[in-house]
Amino acid sequence: MTLTEEKAIQLGKKIMSDINFDYDKEAEITAKFVEESDEALVIPNKSWLVSFPYGYEDFGRYVRGHLIILDENMIGVDVSIRNGSIKLEYNSGEDRYYVKE
Repeated sequence: MTLTEEKAIQLGKKIMSDINFDYDKEAEITAKFVEESDEALVIPNKSWLVSFPYGYEDFGRYVRGHLIILDENMIGVDVSIRNGSIKLEYNSGEDRYYVKE
């Protein structure tokens, strides 16, 4: 494992900031390492699932955006949200994430 839980959350915050994802910064952000995925989880093996709460004002409760970070190269690839997903692109020269699609 390359990242720790704390480092995965820190990287997740940077990614979400780069793409201007408006999550609740006061609520708890969680991270879970997935060693081996199963059919129910559509995420790569050896990746981090970092969950960001958002939408309390709109839905009357928190919903979560789930960011997938590949552990080996420490790159965020996708954010799953309530109505779809956000594909990410990383520019290493700028050390910045962008919305790919």
